[in-house]
Amino acid sequence: LGLAQADGATVWETPLEVEYQYAQPILVGADLVTGGARSHLARLRLADGSTQWHVGVLEGRYAAGLASDGQRLYTASPSGFVQSFDPTTGDEQWRVETGADLLDMCPYERGIASMLAAPTRVGSALLVGANDGILRVLDPGTGQVRAQADFGAPLTAPPAVLGDGGFVLMAWDGRILRYAPA
Repeated sequence: LGLAQADGATVWETPLEVEYQYAQPILVGADLVTGGARSHLARLRLADGSTQWHVGVLEGRYAAGLASDGQRLYTASPSGFVQSFDPTTGDEQWRVETGADLLDMCPYERGIASMLAAPTRVGSALLVGANDGILRVLDPGTGQVRAQADFGAPLTAPPAVLGDGGFVLMAWDGRILRYAPA
């Protein structure tokens, strides 16, 4: 649904058969990327709501977190996967699986691996926090794990990127940690 900023009038409406909650939509150029039908991502033209693609590419029912660096789309799923996609076609480029949750944090699911936080690009790395308590530092182009740190508590919020290239991370147990740029 696109609304006019001046008066709130409907500019366009595009049905996507959404059946569950989805992550916040993200802007990619002049388009919007969002969840669609079960296991789908959709790319819509902002100007008119036209569907550029709507493809079943997600490892899981829906995206819990979305991000883009302009060259790639990244998703985190409540099925425990972070995936990378070509933003032009929606084709998958790579995927990385996380470990078992430290706490049951997803509705209707117990004893699973899951993610709730969107992947976050920081400099030349992609940071991925998961409910297994591990922060993974990935190569954005290949998905290769460059480094990882175990916090012993679920990481359910994306890191906040700081202007100096560092970031702040919050763990489920209440710790707030600031990291200086590399």
